[in-house]
Parts: sequence; structure tokens; C-alpha cells
Amino acid sequence: MTLSVAAPAGGAVVALLSTNPAVATVPANVTVPAGATGANFTVSTTAVTASTSVTIWAANYSTVLTVTPVPTLSSLSLNPASVTAGTTSSGRVTLTAVAPAGGAVVALASNNTAVATVPTSVTVAAGDTSATFTVSTNSLTACASSVATISATYGGVTKSAGLTVAPATDTVAIQQADYFANRHELRVAATSTGSTATLQVYVTSTGELIGTLTHYDGNRYSGRFTWPVNPQNITVRSSLCGSATKAVTSK
Repeated sequence: MTLSVAAPAGGAVVALLSTNPAVATVPANVTVPAGATGANFTVSTTAVTASTSVTIWAANYSTVLTVTPVPTLSSLSLNPASVTAGTTSSGRVTLTAVAPAGGAVVALASNNTAVATVPTSVTVAAGDTSATFTVSTNSLTACASSVATISATYGGVTKSAGLTVAPATDTVAIQQADYFANRHELRVAATSTGSTATLQVYVTSTGELIGTLTHYDGNRYSGRFTWPVNPQNITVRSSLCGSATKAVTSK
């Protein structure tokens, strides 16, 4: 506080008052030393859930102090929550109140970095309540979906969200599935959109492996296999996770 003239000998005692001491408290008075024109005093505040204005009085003069909530983490979301391996998802963290001056640094983590990775943190800019970040996914080594749990921590609060990552599959099509009973021979021709795929033929009903097709031109595969009976239906499975099923024609 500041006086209009220097304080007299012995100093000037100025009475202080808060209109809402439950939110902001001040000492009963402050003394301006002799010859000085001002003195400092401390205003102590308590936690609030919403912005609250308090009027602080010094003698017949006043000023308004606004006490704002201390933000914590409100939520973490992923969009989309299911992706194909090798693609990304967008994460969003939201605070309970606006970020303070300098911003709010929210710590991030993934519990399965072989499947999905995140930056170590994301900053909510001062005055904002949310920020976004990118979740990157890796190629999967198995033909099954995997889940990574993404977590965010700020203000002593941690939120988590699950990301399901599905394998990137090729498309398999069967052009020929013929069984020649007199020779006990099964002929199969198929294609895959993945030129590096390995295609294997199975009996659909039992899952028994019949054999591996030969990759002979671009995305085309074929094979001839000795088999005791007509398998009725075959399934061609790719090492890149695609598959197709076709009824076998007797010849």
C-alpha cells in the first residue's frame, strides 16, 4: 500500500480488511515506517473451486483480488480409440481450470511402448484448459490386436485411456480351389495385396495345414498338393494376417 505523503515520526498504522476472509486473509493492520510512503503486507489465500473476487481494504481505499482455482487433470481422451498398426491417434488432456502463467506441463506415458508411444509430456498453454498430442503406433508381430494404456498426470491426478491397435492386414483372394479325385491332387491359386506375404493352405473344418503356396509372379501364388480326400473347404492364410476361404470344386 502507498500513502500520499511520507509517514510521520513513529510511522503510520493503516487498518486492513478482507471482505471474504474464508478465501483471502490479511493482517489487522500494517505500519508504514516514519519517512516512508509505503509498506508491504501478505494476503494469504485458500483453495477455491471457482474464481472468487475478494475486496481488500486499507483504510478508506480498496482493491479487488481474484482468487482462481488451482487446476488439476480432469480427463484424458483418445480419438480414435482403435487404430490400425502404423497409424496414429490424437490424445487430448483437459484440466479442471485454466492453466496458470507459464502453462501446465502434463506428463504422458504408455504402458506398452512396443505397440504405442507418446511424447514425455504435453503443455497446456496459459489460459487454456486443454491440449492435444499424437499417439504413434508400431507394426505388430502377431496377427492379433494389442492394447496400450496411455496415461496422463498433472496436479497429483492421473487419468488413463486404452488404445486398441489392430494389425495391418493384406487382402487375400482365392481364384482356384480344385480337387482331382483320381490323382488325389488339390490345386490352389490365390493372390495377396502384400507382395512379401507367405500364403499357406489349411483345411477349413479342422485347421490342418495342407501346404505353402509358391509365390511366382507379382501378387500371385499357386500350388499343387497331394491330399487323400477332398477337403470340401480351404482357407488360405497370409503371414501378413489376411485370409480367405473357398469351397473346393471336385474335378
